[in-house]
Formats: sequence, structure tokens, C-alpha cells
Amino acid sequence: MLGDAIKRARIEKSLTQMELSENILKIYGIPNSSGMISRYEHASKPVTSGQMAIPLLFALCDFLQIDLNNIAKQEMKLLKERPGRIPFQHQQK
Repeated sequence: MLGDAIKRARIEKSLTQMELSENILKIYGIPNSSGMISRYEHASKPVTSGQMAIPLLFALCDFLQIDLNNIAKQEMKLLKERPGRIPFQHQQK
């Protein structure tokens, strides 16, 4: 979902992954590569927490005008609807 949003927004701005990478470095000063952008965009290659640079994620979303809050809500909805999930039980103290 997030990867699709990044790719869609990049394409709407008529940018290659390399051009997006260069803009992020120039505007935000965050080192990255077109390979990193590719990993973010492709769900077939999951980005693990060790690979995901949070400042880069924020810069991408800011530059591409992606609403992370909306994406998070959509992701949580899918997680809650996932078959076989263990229901979360909130415990009060």
C-alpha cells in the first residue's frame, strides 16, 4: 500500500527513481539511492525495519505529498480484517 502510493506519486510527477533520489538528497540532505526507492516501491521485496530509514520515508512522503496517516489507517484496517489473526485484547491496569 505505501509502496504503491510512493510509486504512483513519483510517476504522477514524471520522475524516475534516480530523479526522485536526487531530489531527496538535494532538498532534504538525506543520502539514498534509486535502489532504496525501488525497495520501498515493490511489495515483492519487503522492506524490513533494518532497511527502512525513517527520515527517508518522511522525506519521500513530504516531497511526494503522501498522507502517512491515511496510509497507516488503511494498513491497520487490512491487518484487522486479516483471516487467522489473533484479536488484540486491550488490558486496563
